[in-house]
Amino acid sequence: MTSRYVLRLIRRSEIPEVVRVQHAAFNDPTNTTPDEISQILASEAQNETGEPATPEERKAKRVQSEYELYDKRIYSYVGAYLVPDSVAEADEEDSSTLPAGSVLAGFGVWRRLDPSSPPEAPEWNDKEQKDPNLLNRFMAQMWRRREDTMQGKTYWFLKLLCIDPQHQRKGLGTMLLGWGIKRADKEGVDAWLESSPMGKGAYLKAGFRILGIDQIDEPRAKRGFVDWPYMIHDKPSH
Repeated sequence: MTSRYVLRLIRRSEIPEVVRVQHAAFNDPTNTTPDEISQILASEAQNETGEPATPEERKAKRVQSEYELYDKRIYSYVGAYLVPDSVAEADEEDSSTLPAGSVLAGFGVWRRLDPSSPPEAPEWNDKEQKDPNLLNRFMAQMWRRREDTMQGKTYWFLKLLCIDPQHQRKGLGTMLLGWGIKRADKEGVDAWLESSPMGKGAYLKAGFRILGIDQIDEPRAKRGFVDWPYMIHDKPSH
């Protein structure tokens, strides 16, 4: 049988694999559009040691934070798997039904928000005030922009999308975007994301449009600031 890719919901036990894929995607030496924010964050000193974290330390910390996010049960972790045998499409099922030898090749983290969803900007604003490091300033600005723009609306939000460099240019980004877009379109609502430099082209091809560009000052950045587009996939017009 010919290997192919299918979507399944990721299980908690696969979080280390999620982090492996994310680390590979953001540290791909062949990437021609590197993410300056990620590069600066990787060089930041840890509060405990005063030295930048090693790659293994960063991955271990990320695994722990992903476990905590997963356990909140407010995000859908959607995986694109390379499977050795033909299996049926079933993107509402988890990966436990996949055949042995299946490999997580990419993932997207989606969330549905509505007017009753508790705001997260206040928490990040507090973190930013207590410790104005790049991560806290970046996250606070993203949440402020998103919640101000989408206030009172129901929408689907793509928190993160990563493809293992070994599996790029296989249409996985389109598949993972389609998982959330399909659900947004079915409800007749918008989908929202913030883009890294390497993801912007794929999002535009998938029907997202740029609403604006956010920016925060950062003296370590080449231009003295970092910026990123925030994008929307408009709800169906009919």
